[in-house]
Amino acid sequence: MNIIIAVTEPELGERIASRMEGRKHVHVCCTDEELVKLAEAGTGNTTHMFLMEELFEKEYPWDWMPRLRGYCPNAIIVLGRSGQEDPIFREVITSLALEFNVSTIPPYGIWDDVIRETEAYFFGTESIIREKGGTIITFASAAPKDGATTAAISAAAALAQGTSASVGLLDLNFKSPEIQDQLRIKGAKGFPFIQAECDSKTLNPDILRNACSALPGIPTLHILTGLRRREWAERITPEEISHLLEVARQTFDVTLVDVHTFPDQAATVQSVRSADLRCVIVQPLVTSYESSWHDWYRGVWTYFGLTEKDFHMVLNRASKGGHTEQDIRRSTGAELLGTLPELGIVEGNRAVNDGVPFALAQGGGVLGEYQQAIRGLSRKLAQHAGIAWTETEEPRERRKHRTISMMLPFMKNLQ
Repeated sequence: MNIIIAVTEPELGERIASRMEGRKHVHVCCTDEELVKLAEAGTGNTTHMFLMEELFEKEYPWDWMPRLRGYCPNAIIVLGRSGQEDPIFREVITSLALEFNVSTIPPYGIWDDVIRETEAYFFGTESIIREKGGTIITFASAAPKDGATTAAISAAAALAQGTSASVGLLDLNFKSPEIQDQLRIKGAKGFPFIQAECDSKTLNPDILRNACSALPGIPTLHILTGLRRREWAERITPEEISHLLEVARQTFDVTLVDVHTFPDQAATVQSVRSADLRCVIVQPLVTSYESSWHDWYRGVWTYFGLTEKDFHMVLNRASKGGHTEQDIRRSTGAELLGTLPELGIVEGNRAVNDGVPFALAQGGGVLGEYQQAIRGLSRKLAQHAGIAWTETEEPRERRKHRTISMMLPFMKNLQ
């Protein structure tokens, strides 16, 4: 075998080459000029090549890609994609890669993932390995303020109430960390409490549990609040988020992760990529499930190899006469996981300002309909996670008194 590794930094090249111990003739280079020289010198003899797109900043892909293929007509070529392309340029490179038989790897941000993917192309080994353990479920809004955070909070509470599972609720919506405020959680715990451990990859289940806050009356629900400095959102690395999610799998039976709408930060991208189930909260508005969602899906998520079938829609604030479940399915091509009714601004403001999630609020009418709908959604989440639903239907009056008894200690904490 004659392998060429072309990267932007020598340390990275050596790291990749070290994973190919026992493979003879591995050459590492760090500029496009060095790559061309190696390819020319080994014309016809190079069997495998990994290169980073960033090496060719001064040259167009329709120039360098056919030239490299000409030097290495029979080689397996794998291209590590850049994360800085616009969608049109991305499509051009995708088309050229197909024409010249060049495999591409999305900009994962985590080099262990890139190396495993490259090894899969080169040697037929297993690609990205999903950690065993609990289930990861992400909640993201198709457009800002579609209600992913409130849905995630209520779904997590209902899931913890309806099963015997250990449930984690992580606020990784770093640009809009609202779980702590919505639940009136006090104290200095949360992600800042464990950020150093995430960075050094020393986080463990005990430390993660200690960083979580509890919701009175629901001991199996563990809440990790988010950053308090929103401007730090883009400083958090994919490696930190990946490590946190790996430990969350070891710690909880199921973990719900609230992430931001915009996939312009590692917390959102890495959480959605790593999730077992991806819930997208949409409103019955074309600006939500058509304009915003399609722009992000086509412009970003397809770039990471995700398809329409990899996402599940939850219709929020549904009302009579509005756009329907059929409209959502037809437009998005995704399965609809549930529908949550419109509660109105009064109930919505009360849930946020009083710090009582919809799933635990007292009342009837449309609030009762919402609670029934959120339990139905949570049942599906439990089913996906392989967790038995143990809650049985109670008479309305008994459920009312149980809800009040759960709220009393919670309201006491708000004093």
